[in-house]
Amino acid sequence: MKNGNGWAAAVRLACAAVCAVAMAAAVAHAAPPDSSGVAGAAPTRGKKVHLHRFASVQMGMPFEILMAPPVEMSQDTLEMSAARAFGEISRLNSIFSDYEYDSELSRLSRSAGAGESRACSDELWDILQFSSRLHASTGGLFDITIGSATSLWRKARRDQAFPEARHLAMVRERVGMDGLKLDPRHRTATLLKENMRLDLGGVAKGVALDAAAGQLRCDGIESFMVRAGGDMVIGKAPPGEAGWPVILFPEEDVPAEHAPIRTSLLADCAIGTSGDVFQFVEIDGIRYSHIVDPETCIGLTEGRRAVVIAPSGIIADSHATVACLLGPDKLVEFIEREGAGYAFLEAHAMSHGEGGIRSAMTPGLLSFLNNPPDQ
Repeated sequence: MKNGNGWAAAVRLACAAVCAVAMAAAVAHAAPPDSSGVAGAAPTRGKKVHLHRFASVQMGMPFEILMAPPVEMSQDTLEMSAARAFGEISRLNSIFSDYEYDSELSRLSRSAGAGESRACSDELWDILQFSSRLHASTGGLFDITIGSATSLWRKARRDQAFPEARHLAMVRERVGMDGLKLDPRHRTATLLKENMRLDLGGVAKGVALDAAAGQLRCDGIESFMVRAGGDMVIGKAPPGEAGWPVILFPEEDVPAEHAPIRTSLLADCAIGTSGDVFQFVEIDGIRYSHIVDPETCIGLTEGRRAVVIAPSGIIADSHATVACLLGPDKLVEFIEREGAGYAFLEAHAMSHGEGGIRSAMTPGLLSFLNNPPDQ
């Protein structure tokens, strides 16, 4: 950990990659954090803010924790807290992963078509229930039964070849929430279609971030940022500061008159991003995203990215996936309808294709970024 001047600037450098997955331009000019950690000198209100940085590869990607803890906490205490937070992420990965053969989700998927009802852990049950409700409220757009289709497009990216028509026809038969039976009384799940697979990629990271944040709070650390792959959960503002400085948008996504919101001071919220900046395949001159339309089981061909700000990681992550699938044309109507059930829900989405660049944001986004609500 180092001390020095320019606390907010140091945090911006550490956090400039917050939207790396969905916002390539936001990281193109960003310097990575110092390997020894990030720290700052006295902020404007006269209090010193000491930042502690911890990193670990979890769920196949880098996770990072930035803390501004009480000064009385020792380095050993902070390291143990970070280890427990990362341990929570690892534990949830052993439940949610569709890559790990022995994960609870993989075992459930292997039971598909056998007529077998599988008892669910509390964590798996909760995420299945949440996903089922979101599927209903999105008219089927958010669909965790799309696992066979996402696996097919992973292979397409590796082979650099469009999936065969017969393979697409097969996976379409396996997709659909009508094939997932949830029994609330016994908390069991049954996969009714043979070879169907579940994929929690549009929501699991948010749950993991929430769990890590919850562990930090249990350990008495209230001021923090936990982030991974473009998503983050933010705790209370560091002492003496209005919030954590976060770069949300690349320059081309924000009109000149709204340029001040590119970097905002945020606290007590979560950010979810979704997009196809890095994960796509180009076949015969057409770019196919890793984001798969559950109706067609084909990767989106229009470049899209979205940012959602919500009260928790699970809400931000899942709704960013939906916002990306919807695109800017239908974004505002959906978020305003869906947001009625939450303390706040704001979003920005853009797309680029043959028709040029289009973007949209919810009416409350600007005011939220300028005056985030107290939690």
